[in-house]
Amino acid sequence: MVEGKGWEYWVKVGVGGGVGVVAAGWAWTRWMETKARKTHQQKGKKGRTKEKKKKNHPKRIVAQKEATTIKIPPSFDVGCGLTIKGLIESADEATVTSRLFPQRAAGGTAKSGAHRYRHRWVDSVPGLSSLRAALEGEREISLDMEHHHYYSFLGVTCLLQIYVPGKQIAYLVDAISLKSEEVKEYLGPVLENAEVLKVIHGAGNDVLWLQRDFKVHLVNIFDTEQVAKILQKEKSSLGSLLVIYFGVTKETKYQMADWRQRPLDPGMVEYALMDIYFLPSLKLILARELIETSLRVACKPSKYVLAYTSSQKVALRTYKHKRRKPEKLAMSILRKGKKRNWIDEGVSVDLRLWKRLAKWRNDVAEAIDVSLHALMPDYVLCQVALRASSSLTEKSLLEFLFPYMDKIIFKEKIQPHLASLLRALLCDNTVVSEQGRGDKAHGKKTREMKRQQYVERFRRKTPAYDSCKILSKTGKPLSYCDRKKLQWYLKEKLATLVESDGEGYPSIIRLNFQHNSTDQQKRSPGVYPKSKGNYCVGCGEPKNYLRWHVIPTIYRHNFPIGLKSHRSDDIVVLCVHCHEVASAAADRLKSEIAKELSIPLLAVDSSNGPTWKVWTRAHKAAMVLGVQGDRIPTKREAELKQDVGNAFEGISAAEVNMAHVVAILSSSKSSKAKQVVDRLLESVKNGGGEANGAGPKSSQKMSVRRPDAATPGKKRSGQYVHGAKVVGHLVEHGGEQALLDLIVRFKKRFVESLSPKHLPEGWSLSTT
Repeated sequence: MVEGKGWEYWVKVGVGGGVGVVAAGWAWTRWMETKARKTHQQKGKKGRTKEKKKKNHPKRIVAQKEATTIKIPPSFDVGCGLTIKGLIESADEATVTSRLFPQRAAGGTAKSGAHRYRHRWVDSVPGLSSLRAALEGEREISLDMEHHHYYSFLGVTCLLQIYVPGKQIAYLVDAISLKSEEVKEYLGPVLENAEVLKVIHGAGNDVLWLQRDFKVHLVNIFDTEQVAKILQKEKSSLGSLLVIYFGVTKETKYQMADWRQRPLDPGMVEYALMDIYFLPSLKLILARELIETSLRVACKPSKYVLAYTSSQKVALRTYKHKRRKPEKLAMSILRKGKKRNWIDEGVSVDLRLWKRLAKWRNDVAEAIDVSLHALMPDYVLCQVALRASSSLTEKSLLEFLFPYMDKIIFKEKIQPHLASLLRALLCDNTVVSEQGRGDKAHGKKTREMKRQQYVERFRRKTPAYDSCKILSKTGKPLSYCDRKKLQWYLKEKLATLVESDGEGYPSIIRLNFQHNSTDQQKRSPGVYPKSKGNYCVGCGEPKNYLRWHVIPTIYRHNFPIGLKSHRSDDIVVLCVHCHEVASAAADRLKSEIAKELSIPLLAVDSSNGPTWKVWTRAHKAAMVLGVQGDRIPTKREAELKQDVGNAFEGISAAEVNMAHVVAILSSSKSSKAKQVVDRLLESVKNGGGEANGAGPKSSQKMSVRRPDAATPGKKRSGQYVHGAKVVGHLVEHGGEQALLDLIVRFKKRFVESLSPKHLPEGWSLSTT
């Protein structure tokens, strides 16, 4: 390669070669230099063009727009979301200053302790009304909340602290005594008002709790925790900031206290007040530091504006309850156990067992409304899983768990569910490795998977009991029922609403009429005023349950009205497993009754016209014969006529004519069938006479009655006929006492088969 060689080089090389060699060499060198220069320019131009195209790529432009666009969560309140979005988009130094300093806190810097400040306790609607009046005209408040989650599955807001700097007074709102609708009605307009600045520390959880418990969204907040992080403070907790700026120390022992207790301890009251009294002064100090930092370090947007917009983005968080899957819960417990040496290395674990235990803990905790840790800590769950064996009994499990558990919760809430825990431990499964390789990895359905699908198919998807209370006209507890019945009473104006639940549905009503108490005074008076739990009465399983009729429906359906109405004590809740056991026991007793009375379990009652199955086939056949007519093949026509003939007490296909077809279609409620009948009768009328016996007179003579909708085919055949005959036989030979003996007999068989441990209070074998 000789590019870049000058004139002198080619003169020296060209000595002896002549001028032509020198000229040719020089020209070639110049050409190579020019080519190299152009190539370099083209590469640079391509690079710049490529970078420009990349910069202006549509996807990149969309991504940049999305990064700068404030998204409102789908489940967020549209009005509040748009307001917060407007606060963020319009934020600049002047606007933020006007929002952060609507009025200067009159209280100054609080250094002497919170006990010198005034406060009022709000636990009634008049108190909320006075608080609302005190907040009118205020442009700034301090806010905080106290929450409890240990003895609650989802957690519960116990206290709202509101400090009004302009009046130097704090309000402690008792969120337990007050209804969520009342808090939303009186405080919602203030908390969602963009003209009122809410100073708060660590608003992330408070925003979610307000949405979950009160359906209230915070608008225009200033989160001092976000400011401390932007200023890169070593510690951003409120306790650390109070020590740094005010020399005040908070009592951390009250952070995990039970804030549900009433009345609150004086130390808890002081702790709650300290969370809000120092926030106005802390806001002024941190805002001054933000301004100084923004003047010293030039950046866009400034930290002053960034702190405000970050606070508004916290307010855009939305509450959404998500249940963790049992697989993820089991794996997290396993990882935690290995990390803390609760599980020895090399120990084979059954992932399906851990999954069942995690699911049991989650379901029971939700049913009895406690946290997972309060129900059974992770360490105890690991020890239970490692000790699972076929020799484990309910007694040995009780002895093992008792030292580890909270004694009050254990005795009152956990002990009834030990049977379901034992069943989860002893379920037959093969041991698999931590990778979970087994039959499922090869695409095969194991017995457990099939069983789970079966349970999911038949279990109730909604609670069996809503525990809604009905009061008598005098205000005494009368009974418990579901929400649907309460809504019906209110719709028919037969009752007056007394109380609603947190979702706005009726929970307690009072009847407007004097009820008939004869039935309750005569039989099982203690059952009706008691609330029933949504768990299996046999083993205590809180999930996968369905209702079970202790007295089979085939008998109860035929009882006199006095014995079958208002008998809710004959209906209990059973899990799928106990339901199968009770069903098998009831079937055995039904077989015994069938042998004793010589009444077969499977029978057909044809004394009242055709059954639904026979009539349906006859109706379909008549439609085909009426529409297709002579176009039907002979063999198929004979089959269709036989189906029609079966509806007329089994006449042969040769005896069936168009009159039978018209009679079947005339008994139908179908508009299409009526059109076919009209067309057939019109054709007969135009043709003259009653061809093929299809005239109106002949069809009226052989009319067939459509089966009554009140007695469908399944109740005109099989065990329903058996039940009707048994009840009729018992009433004829023994009267009502024979039916009472039948009820006691089925109740005894139910108790013998399951040995239920959680029957409702007042339930007994007696029928009186």
